[in-house]
Amino acid sequence: MSVLASWQAWRRRDGFTAWYFVWFFALLLFLASLEELDVIFSLYILLAPLVLALALPAILLLLFALGRDIALRRWRRLASWILGLLIAVGLVSALVKLGFDPTWARFALTRERYDRVVAALPRDDVSPRFKAFDWGDSGGAGVTNLFRRLIYDESGEIVLEPDQRSLAWRDRLLASEDGKGVLRQEARGLSTLRHVSGHFYLMTGVYQ
Repeated sequence: MSVLASWQAWRRRDGFTAWYFVWFFALLLFLASLEELDVIFSLYILLAPLVLALALPAILLLLFALGRDIALRRWRRLASWILGLLIAVGLVSALVKLGFDPTWARFALTRERYDRVVAALPRDDVSPRFKAFDWGDSGGAGVTNLFRRLIYDESGEIVLEPDQRSLAWRDRLLASEDGKGVLRQEARGLSTLRHVSGHFYLMTGVYQ
């Protein structure tokens, strides 16, 4: 087969493919994980170069594929490109909405370590166990800073409004440095609380 014939055969090749979905899904997962990667590795000023080095080439490649499919009139592959994008966006959005996001994945991968620490805590029938772990921080000079704590609260009172919590719960927190740190962060305001799994919660403090 001549070079010209081979090129014409390649040009006519058209068909549905799942590869566009795979690329879009991987790209969206990477972008959704940027905040968690920043917290884990303290990227700060390296975050933008990381995006440029990894995400930008993938985006340009996908745009090139889109233009190529249009130019060569590969309508099935063009449909695969569009459907792949829509399905990937819908799937990632659904996973995040259901709580299966990078934060959940990180906790699922490291939960055994926290469970061992909790299991070693003193336990009685009167005082539910409480423990706060450093979950990392992000940001730096001139930008918003996020400070995170992974909290184990066996009583579950951490989710209640301050005036609805028992005095015993507050006294338990004041008796430990972990608890005092949680109360200080909460008192500063601009903090959010998220249920992660079981008795584990994630507190995020925002500081300008």
